[in-house]
Amino acid sequence: MLMEAAAQDTVKDKETQLLRGDLADSTRLNILVDLAKDYIEVDLDKAKSYLDEAKPLAEKQKDKYALATIALNYGVYYD
Repeated sequence: MLMEAAAQDTVKDKETQLLRGDLADSTRLNILVDLAKDYIEVDLDKAKSYLDEAKPLAEKQKDKYALATIALNYGVYYD
């Protein structure tokens, strides 16, 4: 139960960082990908919304690792 609460706090911290809006694109991308991975097994729609926001940033930055991670998680979403 304590681990679950700590994980929820981490997710909330990441979401709070996104709301600030003053993040570099690379930081924003990393947070969005992390949040998508955090939500993919719990809330598919929320995970997809983070993936949808992350994909154009990854394409803009030509971040192959992020694009691969996004594609993998889209696969989980559509499975």
